[in-house]
Amino acid sequence: IANATTYNWTVPTGATITAGAGTTSITVSFSASAVSGNITVTGANSCATGPTGSKVITVNATPVPTINGTATLCEGSGSYSYTTESSMSSYTWSVSSGGTILTGSGTNSIQVLWNTAGSQTVSVNYNNANGCQALNATILNVTVNALPAAAGTITGIATLCAGSQGVTYSVAAVAGALSYVWTLPAGATIASGSGTSAITVNYAGNAVSGIITASGNNLCGNGTSSSLNITVNPIPPTPVITTGIPGVLTSSAPLGNQWYFNGSPIVGATGQTYLVTIASGWYSTIVTLNGCSSDTSNIIYMTVGIDEKNGSNVTIYPVPSEGLFSIAIDSKTAVTYQLEVYNELGVKVYGNRTITVNGTSVTPVDLRPVSNGIYTVILRCGGNQIARKISVNR
Repeated sequence: IANATTYNWTVPTGATITAGAGTTSITVSFSASAVSGNITVTGANSCATGPTGSKVITVNATPVPTINGTATLCEGSGSYSYTTESSMSSYTWSVSSGGTILTGSGTNSIQVLWNTAGSQTVSVNYNNANGCQALNATILNVTVNALPAAAGTITGIATLCAGSQGVTYSVAAVAGALSYVWTLPAGATIASGSGTSAITVNYAGNAVSGIITASGNNLCGNGTSSSLNITVNPIPPTPVITTGIPGVLTSSAPLGNQWYFNGSPIVGATGQTYLVTIASGWYSTIVTLNGCSSDTSNIIYMTVGIDEKNGSNVTIYPVPSEGLFSIAIDSKTAVTYQLEVYNELGVKVYGNRTITVNGTSVTPVDLRPVSNGIYTVILRCGGNQIARKISVNR
């Protein structure tokens, strides 16, 4: 401006002259609150101020992006959509290191897979229709919750009997778990502790073998479970004892018997049959298989064991012996005997042998290697029987 020695500038509200004041060229900064208006300038000297020149300034608002999407979620639960305003340009998205943008970069909508639990972020910026970019990117804080940690080893009895009650199982505390989920084999039920890390289980009489599992649970679901194989052994059927052979009790169970006299176990009496030798009284048996015991059998009153009866036609020699002896039988007619030998506990140690006699018969018997003691030899023929006691001494 001719004759001007200085220049007077004005700027719109929210604008600030940052350089060049009083010169022909100024630098102006527009704040976020700046509004449209005029920039004016006048020349001046010591005599006067000249006419005003002006320029209309349009200040376009900067955008403030918004983000819509899930801010609280579970790790590994799939991809999530995040959107901002449409019809903009130069979209710039970013996510923190725990996430991955799967699709949508450069558009107003992205799909994100969150790979890591914890505090995460997603942010966006863009240019609006006037070409203005947000001063700062918009950030959405995202909380990615983790599933509970894997459950540890289940502790508790793994082999038991059907009908067992109050059996305890537990796992160590699981990180991130709000509760615990248990599964049991068929026939087993949780008696107490449901939802906790330690439970008490009742097994029904018809419970079967299977697997117990335990896992931690929170709002995101179940963590990895642990398991324990459970073997449920059945309770043996209640045995029935009979006295088909005089002086001998027979159990319906071929294995696992324990004979009782007046309610007390008879030491060593574990066979299917028992020759009554102790005293007159009440006899019964209980069957135990795989550690599981039946109910007590029917109870039978028996008189003291078989009396020793001499048959003049029967000779046993030598007595005593080392367990090897002979039985000589004389009979004028054909006759058949059933031979059995019982120990002092009434347990049959030799038997189910048939001896047929028509004249004179000598039958060798080898009890070796039975232990030293007194044994009862029984010969049965129809309803008659001969009992002889022998001594084994080595």
